Amino acid sequence: REDGPAERLGFIFGTGLVAQFFELYYERGAPGYSGSARIVARVFVESFVGGPFARRVLDPLPCSLEVEGTTMAAGAWSLVCAAVVPNLGIHMLVNYRAAEDAGRPHLVASPLAARRLGPRAPFVLAGRSIGGAGHVDQLVRQFAIRFPGTGPYVLDGELLHANRVSVTAGPLVPIVAPAA
Repeated sequence: REDGPAERLGFIFGTGLVAQFFELYYERGAPGYSGSARIVARVFVESFVGGPFARRVLDPLPCSLEVEGTTMAAGAWSLVCAAVVPNLGIHMLVNYRAAEDAGRPHLVASPLAARRLGPRAPFVLAGRSIGGAGHVDQLVRQFAIRFPGTGPYVLDGELLHANRVSVTAGPLVPIVAPAA
């Protein structure tokens, strides 16, 4: 942020298709799981022909990605998602390795365009790596996104905007549940 850092706590971070999906989701009145599934289905079908709806969600968003101090080669990313939980909702297992190391969230990033990324959705549903040229798929302690201006990102379903976002693994939070 230009006006100073804002600290937030979250379990799922995303930009690119994650932010574009949430923009559509909120534009449509936050239609719940069935509405989410309809958006995902339409994006998937249109991705094979490069339709406008799919391009709006899946085309790479201009931004740089720095992972553990190393700037990744791509200058635009269609997907950047980090999570500490494997299922992002409606069985989207993008971060299928999220539970492997409690001290390092699972980061998945792809620079692929709509016609190349959309057809990889079955890998996500199967909890496998998306793969592809320029793909990042690793457990990380820190990464940062830098937008050329102000760019969209999502933290646990909340759509936000910033010039730069730094994501760092936080402390473990114990959760106590009553005995059954």
